[in-house]
Order: sequence, then C-alpha cells, then structure tokens
Amino acid sequence: IAIRTLCCVILPLILPRSRGSSIGQTRIIRKAYEHDFYTHMMEECYLLWAKLEAEANVTLFRYRTGILLKGPDDVDFQQFKSILEKNQVPTETLGPEEFIQRLPQVNLLAGEGTLIDTTAGVLYANRALRAVQRVFQSEGGVIKDGYQVTDIQPGSTVPVMTATEVYRAESQVITAGPWDNTLMNWEISDFIEFKTNGNPEKKLTPTGKILLERSSNS
Repeated sequence: IAIRTLCCVILPLILPRSRGSSIGQTRIIRKAYEHDFYTHMMEECYLLWAKLEAEANVTLFRYRTGILLKGPDDVDFQQFKSILEKNQVPTETLGPEEFIQRLPQVNLLAGEGTLIDTTAGVLYANRALRAVQRVFQSEGGVIKDGYQVTDIQPGSTVPVMTATEVYRAESQVITAGPWDNTLMNWEISDFIEFKTNGNPEKKLTPTGKILLERSSNS
C-alpha cells in the first residue's frame, strides 16, 4: 500500500548544521529512565533503529558502550534500579572496590549508589538523520525544506497552511516544539478523548484522532 507523506521543515535539512536538538556527531541512547513507560518505549526504539540501520545499510549506533548511573542511594536512585530490573534490562552494580578498579578517575562518595545500564550506546546523530531522509524519500516521501507552517486546523481532513501552499492529509505528526501553541491554537478538548483508568471520559469527536490516558488523580 503506497502512502503519500509530506515533511515540512522550517530549518534547513542540509547537514551538518548547528540548529536542531538532534543535530551533531552523537547522541546517547539508553533504557535507564525514571519512568517505566520511557523504558518500554526504548525497547521499541532499539528495534526501529536496528531496522533503519538495515534498510539504509549504514552503521547508525554503537551498541553497549554502557552508561553509568551514580548518585545518592535514595528513593530516586532505587526507582531507576527497580524499573530496569522490572523490565529485565541487563545491568551491572559496582561495589566500592570494584568501582575504584573500573573507574579510578571518578570519585565515589559515601552513601552513593552505582548502576550501569549495559544496553546504553551512542547514536551517530547526523548520520542517522541522513539515513531517515534517504529512506523517507525512497518510499515516496516528499521533504519541503525551509517551509514555514503557518496554521494547522483539525478535521476529518487536516489542512496544513504554509506561506505559499496548502496541503491536506488524513493525519499528521506535529513536532513543532515551542511553536506548538502557535500552530495548535484550537480548543484541544474538541478533538481529544480523555480516559480515566481506561474508561472514556469524553467521546472522541469526528474532528480528531488523538487519545490521551490519565489516571483518576491527574
């Protein structure tokens, strides 16, 4: 099934460049997070990066360099540890003597705990972005470089307005960062369904397809 996809980008996509949160030589990739859903999400991310690597036939990340978690052995530190254990993420715990042997250049203070996420690694950021662009275009995707999106309106068909053209799509992914409020100046409750503990709190209207989950105490 062919799916036509459009990518509108305000900042230039020509690499290397300095503006962009994912731009540069490398970015850390890890499964050690303070929230369980991030660790779950990273399981899928690792698979997707490996899939892109195979499709693009280029090395995109250096796997299993490891990342050290070090800090006061308190509730927050134990939360990291329990989430990794719960999700069966391979880890190493270093005692004081082993820590000094392995990392003599780092000081381990009294009361500090250590944990190594051994699955962590390094993504080659610029190389990965080039691979994404190349695979995206090979699948029929179109990149509109330097196009400023001026407005997006929710609906069964979503129009995307730029300074010179209007594009329409059945669905969209918006990654506008701090410009989100400018682009999405509609009433969000008109097209989002909230669920409280799995039970619908508001019916989803025909004007949108976004679903948020929230607990009863949020």
